[in-house]
Amino acid sequence: MVSSKLLRIITTYTQTEKQTSYSLPLWALPTALSLDAPVVALLWQWFFARSFGLRLTPSEMFLLFATVWLIYTADRLLDSLKLDVAKQHTYRHAFYYHYRRPLSAIWLLILGLVTILSLAELSPHLLQLGLLTLSFSLLYGFGIHRFKPSLSSSKELQIGAVFALGTLVVFIPQLPLTQLWLPWLSFALLCSFNCYLIALAEKPLDRAQGAPSLAQQFSRLEPLLKCLLPAFTLALSLLALYLQTSLYLMMAVSSFGLYILLLKRNQLDSELLRVLADTVLLSPLLFILF
Repeated sequence: MVSSKLLRIITTYTQTEKQTSYSLPLWALPTALSLDAPVVALLWQWFFARSFGLRLTPSEMFLLFATVWLIYTADRLLDSLKLDVAKQHTYRHAFYYHYRRPLSAIWLLILGLVTILSLAELSPHLLQLGLLTLSFSLLYGFGIHRFKPSLSSSKELQIGAVFALGTLVVFIPQLPLTQLWLPWLSFALLCSFNCYLIALAEKPLDRAQGAPSLAQQFSRLEPLLKCLLPAFTLALSLLALYLQTSLYLMMAVSSFGLYILLLKRNQLDSELLRVLADTVLLSPLLFILF
């Protein structure tokens, strides 16, 4: 009697372990650790500063990197609470499902460090702007995870807008808004296209987990995107020629890279496509490497 009960417990535990086990390729590790978005944000912040003829302090750069990491990590930790490991899921969500506790502890430590450094290093005006930008992120997260999950059907546009604002917010006290609105809009659209391409690749996984997205709600957007991305690339290229700046040229390079991935997406694994979609946003590296 006891042995049969013990056998059932062992069998149940083994089945659970099989369902929750996963392998994580090395190339997926930056995404699983939520390092992809902070790297993209930091690189473009540096490139914006270079294009505007401004300088960034180490504190400003670190705070952007750490804040973006906190936001993305919090979002994935919350997603892991709802994850059904018996169904299709991503590497990153499985990673947060397995290591939720240590990652939560690290998250709290980084949050404390960011809070102390922000109060010590940022000007009152920049601190207020940073808090305003952060409030947009919190409203997004609250709307997605708590208040109205249907809002996530437009999350790609929301993420693009807030991500671009967070990258550029440090320049608002130094430059007129008339000089910032076009870089913000262009970068926000580029980030939104990136998010939509990833949503397209992960549509079967989102559907399995019951997570809505723009790609699911408006499936006809994919053919439209095949027209929008080349048009966007051309517009950015013309802007680069007209304004004689490499800023829009690098955005055009990234946009063209997203277009190539869109054409090849059915030939690529969804996890690999996500990594490549973020990689093509690293076009400013061309100015560092060459």
